[in-house]
Amino acid sequence: MHKRDEHRASRRESASARVVSTWLELAVATGEDTVTLCFGIVRDIRNESAQRLFSTLDWVDDWQKGASRLMRQLARRVNQWSAGALDRGEEALLSLLRAMAQSESHPSPPLTSRVKAGPDAPLHASNHLA
Repeated sequence: MHKRDEHRASRRESASARVVSTWLELAVATGEDTVTLCFGIVRDIRNESAQRLFSTLDWVDDWQKGASRLMRQLARRVNQWSAGALDRGEEALLSLLRAMAQSESHPSPPLTSRVKAGPDAPLHASNHLA
């Protein structure tokens, strides 16, 4: 072979090597971009999922707090109602006892007679004397 032919062959081999090397670099860069893309998508999905999960947990937590506040308020209202009902019941019973005590000293209408005789006693004048 002549030197000139050797030189051409050498240039062809180096050109081929450069093409293969370039293709290899491009393939590696494309692979790196693909891996980066896939991991980016997975990170985005994880971030969105975590945000939705925490939002859901906050919502549940708020519902629980709201339900607890509602139950406390309900308990307060029932407690206030029952305290008032007890006070009114006590006052009613005391007024009845006072009326009965007063009727002992002063004869009164058939109401006290009926109370003394019992709830099933008939209302008539003979009960007044009992």
